[in-house]
Amino acid sequence: ANSQVLFYVLPTVIIPFVGAFCTIHSDSLLASISPSGLQSFNGINVTRDLAEITLNGTVIDSSGLTSSITSCTADTAILIASTMLGTSTVTISTVYTVQSRFLYKSIHIDANTTLNITDIAPYSHLSLSNVATNNPIKLTNQFGDTVLYLRPESVHPGIMVTAMNPFLMLACNQTQGLLDTTVRYQPKLLYNGADYNHEPFRSDAAIVALYTPSSVEVPLLSGPHAGYNLNSPVAVSCSKEVDNRQEGILMDTAERDVMIQAASLAYLKPPTNETVKLNVAWCENDYQIDISNASGILEYERILTQLQALGIQHVTFGPRNTNVSRRANATDSWGWEEVLWLTLGEDIRQNRWMPKDALPSTVETFVKMAQRLGVGLNPYIYPILAFQQNPEWLNPDGQQAQIGDVRLQNWLLETINAFVSQTGARGATFDYTFFNSKDYSLYAQWYGWRRILTTLRSQHEGFAIDSRQLNHEWGPWMWAAGSYAEPYMSDENAETWAKSIVLGDPHTARMSANHLRLISYGYKQYGLCPPEATPGFFSQQTERNPPVGSTPMTDYNIRDFDYFGYKYGLLSSIGTAGLNNVINMIPARDEAEYKAFPDSEVRYIREWLRWTDMNIPYLRVTKMFDVPPLMNSVDGTYSIVNNSGFIFLFNPFATPQPAVNMSVSRHFGFDPDTAPSFFRVTELDVNQLGPVLGNQSDVAMVNFGQSIPFPELDGRSARVYFIQPMEDCQSLLLGAAGTAKLEGPNVHLDNVWGPYGKTQLTVQLCEDASVHAVFANGVPVDFVQSGRLVIVTVTFGNDGSVALRPSQAINGTWSGDVFEGTITVPRWAQQQLVVRNATFNVPWQDSEALVPWLVPGRLILFLTTKERLDATEKITLTINGQSQRLQPTFNERKWMTRGTAPPTANPSFCGFWADATPALLVADDGLLRITMQDMQSPEQFEALTIDNIHQQFTSVVASTSP
Repeated sequence: ANSQVLFYVLPTVIIPFVGAFCTIHSDSLLASISPSGLQSFNGINVTRDLAEITLNGTVIDSSGLTSSITSCTADTAILIASTMLGTSTVTISTVYTVQSRFLYKSIHIDANTTLNITDIAPYSHLSLSNVATNNPIKLTNQFGDTVLYLRPESVHPGIMVTAMNPFLMLACNQTQGLLDTTVRYQPKLLYNGADYNHEPFRSDAAIVALYTPSSVEVPLLSGPHAGYNLNSPVAVSCSKEVDNRQEGILMDTAERDVMIQAASLAYLKPPTNETVKLNVAWCENDYQIDISNASGILEYERILTQLQALGIQHVTFGPRNTNVSRRANATDSWGWEEVLWLTLGEDIRQNRWMPKDALPSTVETFVKMAQRLGVGLNPYIYPILAFQQNPEWLNPDGQQAQIGDVRLQNWLLETINAFVSQTGARGATFDYTFFNSKDYSLYAQWYGWRRILTTLRSQHEGFAIDSRQLNHEWGPWMWAAGSYAEPYMSDENAETWAKSIVLGDPHTARMSANHLRLISYGYKQYGLCPPEATPGFFSQQTERNPPVGSTPMTDYNIRDFDYFGYKYGLLSSIGTAGLNNVINMIPARDEAEYKAFPDSEVRYIREWLRWTDMNIPYLRVTKMFDVPPLMNSVDGTYSIVNNSGFIFLFNPFATPQPAVNMSVSRHFGFDPDTAPSFFRVTELDVNQLGPVLGNQSDVAMVNFGQSIPFPELDGRSARVYFIQPMEDCQSLLLGAAGTAKLEGPNVHLDNVWGPYGKTQLTVQLCEDASVHAVFANGVPVDFVQSGRLVIVTVTFGNDGSVALRPSQAINGTWSGDVFEGTITVPRWAQQQLVVRNATFNVPWQDSEALVPWLVPGRLILFLTTKERLDATEKITLTINGQSQRLQPTFNERKWMTRGTAPPTANPSFCGFWADATPALLVADDGLLRITMQDMQSPEQFEALTIDNIHQQFTSVVASTSP
């Protein structure tokens, strides 16, 4: 069904249809077709359905053709007409298809001559009677229009009109009771069926759909993130020829959702059993590894072995191989040609090596190694380099091939297919796909490239395509070819996206995760990207450039995994875009880091990635909450199917924040017609063991229509919840793992597991009872009863155990320009650091200790301010009498090198931090007395927080009841 939406293939044998009308239908749409075209759909009368195409300079209007219905099935009607173009007969087929709530119309053109297709209007006129629109809008992109929404008057449904490319010209005109709509684009494309396996030309389908407005509007990203709004809403006047462009127009969420659903249905080969899990090895700077020598082979083998352990089945393979290729021979402007095509790119371009030739021994070594480990090597390919096989497809200066040339397209498909067959590759990463040829229209280049992606994905099961270089600009119909849109909408180099940092953080993996969710919001809300094509991004690209000099081609920053921050990043990627798990820096290149990375952490990553395979139906409906990330509130996603699903919440801020406002309602995907009596909301373990092995704790039992009482989120933290139907009321323990049971007048809480320190839990009873005592793991505890709610006070750990929240703020006050405060780091937290140092035992260098996300067994203090300070400020910190300077931290490691002066107004500056571990080692009972001064703008102070401590759980309960 999905491939039919993109390119409907005419049946080989057409059974003659006898009749004046053809009725086609889906579960939610009924359309009537006559030989003159569409007559009605879902009760809306169509007075005119005309199409117009310009071939070889001749305008062909469907009103001048005699068409007949030649095929009528349940969901498809085909009209065929013929006309003469010069001395050639042209057969024009109009194909109407329905799927879900969408009506598709595509024009197929078959001729035995070359066609110069300059203009196509699937609907030159789509005239609807007795339909009125109020304040219609359309979304526009930098190439044309994307979609037109004919907003309804009163209670009538709205009408979405679009076609499957980003170059549209959409217009409407309302006069005398008729609403007339035009869908047009100008391909300027030369087409000869002999070049396309003798297939007819198929226009991009026009789409019409009905939707019911929700009255909930989607806000635009603003400020430095406005560029991630891939489409801009524009007010349209259907009674004037000129659009009335206005500021501040918002889009109804129903308008967003209907277009995303259309793109989702067009997605080629959606996942069924496995999600994409692909390591982009240039984010480990794998180009520094030379696999022509033994040490390089061992180093890259560690990467592949670690990928196997983590459950990652693809890698973009791009090391050096000086036995085969050299950087000095590169012809691309970036200088990376030596790593392309599994290091064979230079030879392929020069026609010195082609598939079917014997593989060089170094390449064959890794082909066999990857097959043994079950990891597919994705070749990195630049499709427009000056391939010498045919000079006619090069541009006039001979420096670049032209992707609009069908001969190049066919050669690339043939060569990639043969390369895949010979090497066992299970995907490809494409970059350097500039559409800058002056000999071909922009559409022709876009069309040709989409054809390549679609063909590859159609021919190879599970073929993972990673697309880069401006792919984010080409819209949902390009992304539908798969596998996903361009991560980050740009390079992921630390210096590239540093200017987009809104919230400082000592952990680069968390900043990367926050940036991903901003990008995802742009993709999902205004980019109209379906979940199937939304890219994840976990971990970070390690920085490749030193403070001065060129990019090192030998080991540089190879030990850079953010051990403490990675879990937040992994959950952010999975919760936002779990169908496409793009994995970046992993602990593998450095032998010490690789060996020290604990099995428990490997298991944590593998189990969460396996979770994505187990929950594909949920991930295919993932939506982001309407409030943009990093905009003064908790953000996240929800995925609801059949009244159950997952909620991922993220607090990127330094201090605790209230959770999102989410109700069990139709707006969030719940069905009131099938809603059960109760819903049970459970929190998954995100700190230690993962979604399958970890402890789960109940949060609430709610009814349809009620808001879910999520607890507030700790600073810089993530939480995951599962909501499911519950037909019968059950007594639940809320706020900690464990069970609650009413036995006579007593409540027994068994297998209770909670964070160290004193906390309040709630027992929700299902019957009226007067409770006399509460026992937690057999220990009597204090409680207060209010009807069917029993509020229980529990101290986890030994009597006197102190709670410490992740990113907890130092409790202090300002006196003039001096801040004084204290914090107690309890013994369990100190022991957590000791254990981390022992289990992740890496011989850290002094230079690495200057990077806050490395050496994770330290207690870190981080200064959060309301506005970004100047990195050159000299802020003094005293901890228990030990004086030190707060150090600036950057998203680029080069500015944290001793003796390096960072530039002023450095966009990658993240804030100030200090290592409090030396003071903690000599502190009395973990008490830290902190003084901070010399801050130039104390009024900018927000919080001084701890870091590198996560919640730790225990089943030990101290008695709080006599």
